[in-house]
Amino acid sequence: ADGTHGGLAILINKNWDIVDWGKDSKGMFMWTRVNAAKEVITIVNIYAPNNSSDRVNLWRRLEEIIGSGNYLVMGDFNMVEQKIDKRGGTSSILQGAEREAWNQVKWKIGLVDLVDVEARRMTWTNCHLEGRIKARLDRIYTSEGGG
Repeated sequence: ADGTHGGLAILINKNWDIVDWGKDSKGMFMWTRVNAAKEVITIVNIYAPNNSSDRVNLWRRLEEIIGSGNYLVMGDFNMVEQKIDKRGGTSSILQGAEREAWNQVKWKIGLVDLVDVEARRMTWTNCHLEGRIKARLDRIYTSEGGG
């Protein structure tokens, strides 16, 4: 997403009508608003930076484009939101200004994590045999009742 790594795409059903779309100037998120079966849904795909302060800025930019309606927000968040989402290593849970900025986004559109608590899977590992660290960095959220 920074010109040398990553990238974003959103694939949609061919029967859905695209109402609007846009992207972050820094390439960290893109969105499309679609009319799917007579319901308008905004789909947001995120490729968040590894640095906490950069993610704070990302969450603030994302908040600026958020309106009302139904949302599906997904992607590589590069953050550990809850203690249960990480095994091994230091406890680097979302905190401070980043927690505040991310919670503001979640609150504004009523986002709920779609994780299956019983089958919670880690989506990243450091691949070390000793001192292995695993974390759930990729997530999908949906809005409760249309925001």
